[in-house]
Amino acid sequence: MKKSYATADFVGDGRIVFNIGGNKFRLVVWVKYTVALVLIKWVGTHEEYDAIDVTKMGLTARGVAPKKTRKKTR
Repeated sequence: MKKSYATADFVGDGRIVFNIGGNKFRLVVWVKYTVALVLIKWVGTHEEYDAIDVTKMGLTARGVAPKKTRKKTR
């Protein structure tokens, strides 16, 4: 993948981040190589990307959604 897309960054659990438009936009995808599946998880500006945690969004490499945690309320 890196040979074809030099701007691609692997961020773990099947997630890849692509720089688009001269690094103006970001595309986050989830890849399941065993079944040739690519899901678009997020698209936005570079500024919006800086405000999210891509390592915790979407599906994991096992194809299972991450467990949701509840915030403690007082």
